[in-house]
Amino acid sequence: MKTSMHPLGWSRTRPSFSPRKITATLLAVLALGAASLTARAANILWVSDAPPGTANNSVFSGPGTSFTDQGFVKLLQDAGHNVNRMNTPDSGATNITVAELAAMNTNDLIIVGRAAGSAGWQNNQATNWNRDVTRPVVIMSPYLVRTDGNRVGWFGGGNGVLPDSTPAPLTPGLSGHPVIDYIFQDVPTSGTNTTELFEEPMDRNTSLIANPPVAGALVIATATFAREDNLAIITNANVIVGFPAGTVVRGGFDVLPAYRMFWGGGTRESATALNVIPLYTGRENLTPTGERVFLRSIEIALNSGVAPTTNDGPAGISSQPANVTVPQDTATAFSVTATGATPRLVFWQRGDGVGGFTNIPNTESVLTKSTLKIPVAGLTDSGAQFQAVVSNSLIMATSDVVTLTVTADTDAPLVLGAASLDGLNIVVCYNELVQPGTAGDAGNYQINGGLGPDVSLATMRPDGRSVNLLLLSPMGSTATVDVLARSDNNGNFSADPVTLTATNYGLTGVDVGVLNPVGANVACDANSFSVTGGGLDMASTADFLRFVYKNITGPFDARVRVVSFVGTNDHFETTAKAALTARETTANNSTAVNIFITPAAPGDNNIVSNFRGAIAAVTNSLGASVPRTTSNTWLRIRRVGSAFTTYHSTNGTDWVTYGTATTVFGPTMSVGVGVVSHRNGKVVTGTFSDFTIVPVLLPTMLTNSVPGVGTFTSSFQTQNGFSYTVEYKDDLNLVPWTWLETIPGDGTLKTFTDLGPASLTGTRVYRVNAQ
Repeated sequence: MKTSMHPLGWSRTRPSFSPRKITATLLAVLALGAASLTARAANILWVSDAPPGTANNSVFSGPGTSFTDQGFVKLLQDAGHNVNRMNTPDSGATNITVAELAAMNTNDLIIVGRAAGSAGWQNNQATNWNRDVTRPVVIMSPYLVRTDGNRVGWFGGGNGVLPDSTPAPLTPGLSGHPVIDYIFQDVPTSGTNTTELFEEPMDRNTSLIANPPVAGALVIATATFAREDNLAIITNANVIVGFPAGTVVRGGFDVLPAYRMFWGGGTRESATALNVIPLYTGRENLTPTGERVFLRSIEIALNSGVAPTTNDGPAGISSQPANVTVPQDTATAFSVTATGATPRLVFWQRGDGVGGFTNIPNTESVLTKSTLKIPVAGLTDSGAQFQAVVSNSLIMATSDVVTLTVTADTDAPLVLGAASLDGLNIVVCYNELVQPGTAGDAGNYQINGGLGPDVSLATMRPDGRSVNLLLLSPMGSTATVDVLARSDNNGNFSADPVTLTATNYGLTGVDVGVLNPVGANVACDANSFSVTGGGLDMASTADFLRFVYKNITGPFDARVRVVSFVGTNDHFETTAKAALTARETTANNSTAVNIFITPAAPGDNNIVSNFRGAIAAVTNSLGASVPRTTSNTWLRIRRVGSAFTTYHSTNGTDWVTYGTATTVFGPTMSVGVGVVSHRNGKVVTGTFSDFTIVPVLLPTMLTNSVPGVGTFTSSFQTQNGFSYTVEYKDDLNLVPWTWLETIPGDGTLKTFTDLGPASLTGTRVYRVNAQ
C-alpha cells in the first residue's frame, strides 16, 4: 500500500494492486442522472454591434438573421431560450439611458458577443455595465473585460495580454468546484484536458486573455495554445472565468451587483477581409464539445454562479469501460463516467501482467468523464488490461477490468489505384503506410508492360501511402502500371505483380499569382482528384489560387462535384474557396467567371458566383450568395458566345441558375477547378469528382447559298470538336436522307457543293447533322 497526499487536499491510501470493487447496491445508489442541458427557458438579451446599413446605437430588436454572430443566437434558441438583441452606443462617453437599463434588467441574462467594438466600453458605459446592469452578464470579448483603457476591469495587470489562439483543448480548473464539475459533467477528458478541441479553426480564431482575473474570481477553464500570429510562442490564457456578485473590479472603483462571466468565444475581426467588427467578427466557431461547455456555462450564469447539485455522495462509476479490439498500429481509447461528491479524482491503471495494477502517469482528472487514449496500439499491447479508479473523501471505487486486443497485420499492402492529372506524373495509391525502399524505387514500376514511357523518379508523397511516378515522356489517354512488389512497415512483403490502368485527365496545374505555400494536385483514380494550395482570394482586381485546368475553344459546358473541402488542422478560414472557374489566361489579373463554395458551418457555408470582365478590373458579383444545403455540391459554367451562365445543384441533374455575365472574352479559355486558403501560410484541399467539359453545339445555319444548273453551293459555321454530315432529299416525304459529305469542324466557315440538281425548277432539301 502507498500513502500519498491527494492533489485535491486530503490524504488517502492509493493501492498499487487492484482495490476492491464497490458493491452493485452502492453503484445503483450512485448512478445519479445528469441534469438536462437547459434547465429552463430564459429570456436572454444578446448585445453586439449591428451589421452595416443598420442603426448602430441603442437599438433593441428581435434575434435577426444578418448578424455574423447569429450562430450563437441560434445555439441558444435551439436550447430553448428566447433571445433578443441590443446594439449599444459606439462611444464610451455616451451613457446607456435609464430607460434602456430598465429594459435590459428585465432579462434573465445578458450576453455581450465578440462582435462588440471595445470603444463603447470605456467610461461612462463601463460604469453602466459594472454598476447599473443588475442582471447576470456574460462577456465574450477579452478586449471589454481588460483594465487598460477604462474598460470593465474584471482582469488585472495593466495592458491585457490578448493573444489570438489556435484551436486547443480546454483545461478545466482543478479545484473540484461544483461549478466546474457541472459544466464538464458530460465532456470527455484525458488527464487534465478535454479530449476534443473547444473551437474550430476559422479566420483569426478566438481572442483570449492571459492576465489573471481580480481577486475572488473562479477560473473555470483555461487553454494552452500556440499564438496564431506566432506559432513559436506557447501561451496559457483564460477561457471561462466566473465573478460572483460583490466582486470588486476596476481597482476598487466598482462592486459587481450580480454574477458575471467571461467566456472567450467567437472569431476576431478578419485579418484578410474587411477589418470591420460587425462584418466578420463573432462567428460561432465552437466544436460540439465547446458548444456543450458553452450551454452549461450559460446555465451557471442564469443561476448566478451556483451549480445545481447533480453529484454527491460516495465516489462511484455510472458508465463502465469496455473491451476493445483494434488492428495493429492504430489508435484507440477507453472511457469511464464517474459520480460522487467533489472534490473527486479519476485516474487510470495498467495491469502489470501478474495480477497487480500500476498508475499510468498524466491520466488524473477531477471531472466525471475520463478517457484513456492509446495513440498507437502495437502487438506488444495485445492482452494488456486497464481499469479506472474513482475516489473522493468518502470512498474509492474501481471500474471493470478491460482488455485491449490487437490483431496482427499479416497482409502486404493493397494497391488502390493510379491516375495522372497531367500525363507526366502518375500517382499510385496504397491502402496503408508503405516502405519507401520498395514503393519509392523507380525500378518497382513498369508502364505499358515495359514499353514505356519509362519512370525516371519515384517519390513518396507526404501521406506515406502514395507515390508519384515522374515519366520521361508523356503518356497517352490511358496506360497500364505494373507494381512489381509491395511492402509495409510491419514486414509484410509481396512479390506478386499488380497491374492497374491509369487514366490521364489531361489537365495542367499552376499557381495563379504567388502562393504561400505553393499548390499541388493529385489523383488516385479515374473519377476524383484533389487540389491543395494557399492563396489570398478570388476577388478585387487579382486572384491567387491553385488552378487545375484545360484549354477549351468555343462554347462549352463545364461541371464538377465538390466531394470535400478541408483545411489544415490549425486553420480553416470562413471564406476559403473551392471553385469552378473559366479564365482567359492564368495571369492573376485575367478576366474570369467563377462559381465556388465556402467552408461548411461554422464557415460561411455559401455558394457564390462572380466575374471579372476586363484585365485587372474589379470583380463583380453575379447575385446574392446562396446557402449550401448539402455537402454534395455541384458547380457548373456554360458559355454560349459572350454569355457565361453559372449554376449549382445538389445532385448534378437538377440545376439552379445562379447568374449570367455577358462579356466579350477570347475564343479560347482555361477552364478548371481551384482552391483558395484565404491566408498566406495556410493550405486547403478540395477533392473534386465528375469533372467534365463538353462543347456546346450551336444551331447550324446555311449561308452564302448559290443555286445553279447541276450544282448547289452553301456554307455553314463549324465548331471545334464536332463532325458535320451534309445530307439531302428531293422530297421531304421520302426516306431516308442521302449522304452527301462529312466535314470535320475546326471553328471556321466550311463550304459544300452538290453537283446533283438537274435544273433550277426542282426541289432539293439539305440538312447538316453535327456530332
